Amino acid sequence: MKKRGKREGYRVWNHLVYLLCGIWSSDKMLLLLMVLEALSIVITPYVAMYLPKIGVDLVAARAGSGEAACVLAGLTVVVMISQAVGSMAARGKSVRQDRLRSHYRTLLFCKTLDCDYEHVESAEWQQRYNEARVMSVDWGSWSGTTLMTEGAVKVCGAAVSFVLYGRIIGTLSLWVLLMIIVLSMINFAVLRSAQKYEVKRIGERSVLQTSRSYMKNCSSDVRFGKDVRLYEMGNWIRWRFAQYNEAHFCLRREVQRRYFGAAFVEAASMFVRDGISYLYFLWMAVHGSISIGDFILACSAIASFSALVTQTSDSVGQMMQAVPPLDRMRGYLDSADGEECPAAEQASDEPVSIVFEDVSFAYKGRNPVLEHFDLRIEAGEKIALVGVNGAGKTTIIKLLCGLYRPDSGRILLNGVDVRDLRKEELYRLVAPVFQESVILPFTAAQNVSMRETEMDRERIRTSLMRVGLWDAVCRLPQGMAAC
Repeated sequence: MKKRGKREGYRVWNHLVYLLCGIWSSDKMLLLLMVLEALSIVITPYVAMYLPKIGVDLVAARAGSGEAACVLAGLTVVVMISQAVGSMAARGKSVRQDRLRSHYRTLLFCKTLDCDYEHVESAEWQQRYNEARVMSVDWGSWSGTTLMTEGAVKVCGAAVSFVLYGRIIGTLSLWVLLMIIVLSMINFAVLRSAQKYEVKRIGERSVLQTSRSYMKNCSSDVRFGKDVRLYEMGNWIRWRFAQYNEAHFCLRREVQRRYFGAAFVEAASMFVRDGISYLYFLWMAVHGSISIGDFILACSAIASFSALVTQTSDSVGQMMQAVPPLDRMRGYLDSADGEECPAAEQASDEPVSIVFEDVSFAYKGRNPVLEHFDLRIEAGEKIALVGVNGAGKTTIIKLLCGLYRPDSGRILLNGVDVRDLRKEELYRLVAPVFQESVILPFTAAQNVSMRETEMDRERIRTSLMRVGLWDAVCRLPQGMAAC
């Protein structure tokens, strides 16, 4: 299995573009709802910020009550509509997010159907599949796909709002704007440092949670009840469980210390930033440099600017939290199987001869199953492979079917190496019946035909008769329609 280089191309914005492409191909309505919510995040507070300023300016200008009522009512209606659209978009988006998670869940599932068979039996591959699926799509609103897209909506709205609020403050005083930006960047950096530390420890936390859950599940499993009592394991289990708990809580305390420090820096910077800004604009208003309406607008913009810093940091942290699970999901989806020969040969329709020529094979991490194995089966010849369990009989069939590739040597069908045949051509030549029988949860007819509709009933009946199952199927209450 080929893998991409570690984190090659996997960055926050790369993940975001990847998800947006998935949204565009699977559910364009979700993209529209995301845009509407982002617009609402910008418009609602921005227009609401101007309401008190415009009201004060109208009073100062001795505007008529009718004019003032119309202007303020119009702005209020805009705020209400924007807020309603944002609320409806957020609710609709939560439903559509489930569809997006289902889209990627399906891609992951389909990857398990299409990958090389050697990966299906690989414990490492199965672990990668579980890791790719659990945190990226199976955690509901905490899934990586949802965290990334939700965070992106808030960051986009905040970015536009920063420009709008900064323009208001900069128009009144450029140096106040520069001071706010510098202190906000310091606050943002400290908060991001705490968030990065939490992400850094998330792997350790996951191991502790997994170990604790495993211990809990095993201890409560009735199959182990006898051993727990006979060998007096209760005290040891309680001690281990307490250790896991203590380690988990210690880790959480260390993370929270970082956040407490960030909260202190945020409070201090807010006190300096907002205090100086309010006093300066108050001084300007007292000396007539700005109107009372502008003073109110400036105070609202400063307060909103401060809130945006925390909101943006939380949203960026949310997106960063989504990176590890999305790395695992995309790493799994981008994993490549063994490439087929570009000049693959066509299989002939004549009777097949089989040759194993100096074949050696070992499952990954295990002792060799076959070493310099030779076998020739002429076309039309019937043989029986006999041996003890583990001798390699099933392995020979798997190699013949192309489910695994030999470590050395060749397997020839009519003189053609199986590695030079397309999978479809190879599967057309072999029809193995393994000892594990699998009946899918469909009707008998669907299991035989592998079709949902347009089934050839006569051909199904003929197939069942040839393998001696027709009478057994007829005895079922619904015959071929029985599940």
